[in-house]
Amino acid sequence: MRFTSRHSAIRRLIFALGSLIILTASGCASDPVIATEEIALPITEPTRSDTQRPAASETPNLTGTPSPTISPSPTTISSPTHTHTPSPTAEPLVAEVAVSHAVLFSGPGFNYNFVAQFPLGFKLEVIGRSENDGWIVVQFAGGAVGWVPIEAIVLQIEPGPLVVFEPPPLPPPSATPAPVPMVVLNPPSGPPGLNFYMTYSGFTPHVSVSLVVTQVSTGMVVYESGLHSVGGNGTNAVQFRGTIRIEPGEYIFTVTGVDGKSASARLTIIGPNE
Repeated sequence: MRFTSRHSAIRRLIFALGSLIILTASGCASDPVIATEEIALPITEPTRSDTQRPAASETPNLTGTPSPTISPSPTTISSPTHTHTPSPTAEPLVAEVAVSHAVLFSGPGFNYNFVAQFPLGFKLEVIGRSENDGWIVVQFAGGAVGWVPIEAIVLQIEPGPLVVFEPPPLPPPSATPAPVPMVVLNPPSGPPGLNFYMTYSGFTPHVSVSLVVTQVSTGMVVYESGLHSVGGNGTNAVQFRGTIRIEPGEYIFTVTGVDGKSASARLTIIGPNE
């Protein structure tokens, strides 16, 4: 039993030696087989700095297919909200009546029809002028238009820049002859401080007139009034209650309308010894 075990061990040893000899002979006849082992090394990517960035390479299109065009996405920009501010309305040009009564006519002349009259200080809207600047076109309540002599109003600007209005046709002539202007003093004479009436007639209806009293001997103007309005029939009367205190002598009372019509009368103031 012990012999058998030893015998088996010897046989196994002999077999191993024989295999070793055979392998050694084979290795001499052919290239040695070298066992290689793949070792995975860690790959560390280089750190890219912000200052040195590689340029992006463009890959050429080799297939002939056109590259799709990339449209940029529209950016919505909110428009600022605009607040509408209304433009200031231009103030109308206003003229102020500078006489006791300003008379408006339908055209630039006293031979046009009467339109309206306005008292001292009344304000009228100016919209134009005549070609010779002698008349101003104004507008009043209701949109009515009239022409007024420039002397009868106070205009804040020169009339030159105003729009020139063409005059309308003249009204047809009246068959009644125009009355002759007259001035009558009643009484025509008296002592200093005399109370008397002055009546003037034959003037253009609604036209303003002025009064000038001149001393005959010296030619000096001793009294001058503001403008008075002629009545609708072209007649008016003014009572003087001792308002003209003048020395004895001869005096001429002259009434002149803004249309140029004029008339006069003589007043004699009698001294105490006359």
